[in-house]
Amino acid sequence: MNTKGITAFMDCMIFLVVVMMVISAIVTIHPYDDYFESDPEDFLSRISKTEVRLSDLTDLEDDTLVYLVDVMAYDIHNGSEVRAYLESILNRMFGDHRYLMTYEYEGTVVKIGDMEGFFHLQSSKVIRISTGNSINVTLGL
Repeated sequence: MNTKGITAFMDCMIFLVVVMMVISAIVTIHPYDDYFESDPEDFLSRISKTEVRLSDLTDLEDDTLVYLVDVMAYDIHNGSEVRAYLESILNRMFGDHRYLMTYEYEGTVVKIGDMEGFFHLQSSKVIRISTGNSINVTLGL
């Protein structure tokens, strides 16, 4: 072998080692950055504490911050964008329609998602809303 061939081979090996070290450093710093594992109970706890601007999800011109569950109850009788909002969140977190979320307020049930039957994980939560009533929310995965 000539010296140019050995030098090129050594340069290639050093480059590969450096690339492997950089990749391993990135993986150890951010091992599962885009993977978020959440169970239904955790998700329901989060939405019970989530605040949104009223004007973002309803036709009202009020920029007051309200709890998401209050808007869900409002949606039952008045209609709003909350179903599409919840569906987009659920799709991002759990995959396209791989869930069934139901919420019930004053005898009316709303379903989001089309997974029916057997659920690997399921959780229900009764959440008090600002009017003093409660909304029953169930999420199955």
